Amino acid sequence: MIKKIFFAVACFQVTASLFAQTEVQKQVIYEQINRNSKGKGIIQKIDHIENKEVLFNNAQVLPVYKVAIKPNENPKIIQNKNYYLIFYVGRLYIFMNNKISRVIENNPIIQSILNFNKEKKDYSIIYFTDTFSFDQQYLMPLLTNKELSLIIDKGISYNFQNYIDTKYGYMEKYAENYILDEKREKLTVSDFNDMIVYNYKAFEANCPIDTVFVLKRMINQIMFATKSLTKAQEVKLFERIMYKINPNHGNIPK
Repeated sequence: MIKKIFFAVACFQVTASLFAQTEVQKQVIYEQINRNSKGKGIIQKIDHIENKEVLFNNAQVLPVYKVAIKPNENPKIIQNKNYYLIFYVGRLYIFMNNKISRVIENNPIIQSILNFNKEKKDYSIIYFTDTFSFDQQYLMPLLTNKELSLIIDKGISYNFQNYIDTKYGYMEKYAENYILDEKREKLTVSDFNDMIVYNYKAFEANCPIDTVFVLKRMINQIMFATKSLTKAQEVKLFERIMYKINPNHGNIPK
């Protein structure tokens, strides 16, 4: 069991440079938030923002941290420099990978942020595992105090350990999810291309009549996964599968 160790104050001593957005990020944030001053609709418009300097002089920019928990290691937080929360004229925007979504007005996180600001208490925006919908990735932001002894989710306060137990069952399970997230983030376009090339299911769906072609792709996938299948084993496996599909075709493989 990973020890119930809370974060040290040092974890939160982040330099100002880590909080800064690039000029490209600032421009994207400005353009997307400023859209709320244009067009028609039932949502109340904001006043036009003259430029990005005006926006960032009046907006509260909240960096976002991911909670890192690995087996046999103490918990720590790591800033995701592609994620920010922008609090502007009472509206909360989530900025992820150059895309912005807006939090609805009655979301409890807005009131939690207002309460922390009013009380002038230190707090951080965190998240645990990455969350995906059918067509995109999205963020479920949480609030925590300086010591990470408190997790606020949808206005409800949890003890850190209790939150892990409630959401993930136990600490080691969250550690497994965190490691999976790390591996997913390291995937490259080349990895995706390899998956397409060796994914025999895709060929099966598109070439259902060509059994031999699909089987060869399946054998290729097995070879790619095992890295140790010899040519003789490949032939043997292919013959065995073909015999299982059609016992009346060809000789019985040994």
